[in-house]
Amino acid sequence: MIYLLAAIAGAALGLFYFGALWLTVRSLAGSDHPILLAMGSLFGRLAVVVGAFYLVATFGGWIAVLIALSGFILARIILVRRWRPLERTKTPV
Repeated sequence: MIYLLAAIAGAALGLFYFGALWLTVRSLAGSDHPILLAMGSLFGRLAVVVGAFYLVATFGGWIAVLIALSGFILARIILVRRWRPLERTKTPV
């Protein structure tokens, strides 16, 4: 049961981390202080993810951390495929 929860936690963390990154990148152009936005977002996302992985390690051990990391990476793969720009076809000259 703990391993299932670790996989769900890893996927949720991946969705949170990369979703917040996506929102940050979209907001950078309109920001008055883009460096502060980028750095604040980075440290905020890292604090949440590192803290959550620490909790997973505390309750489930290193195997649970590996399973959570797998869920995290799987969420990244899914989001990258979903947010990939459409490929444009080349028009003949």
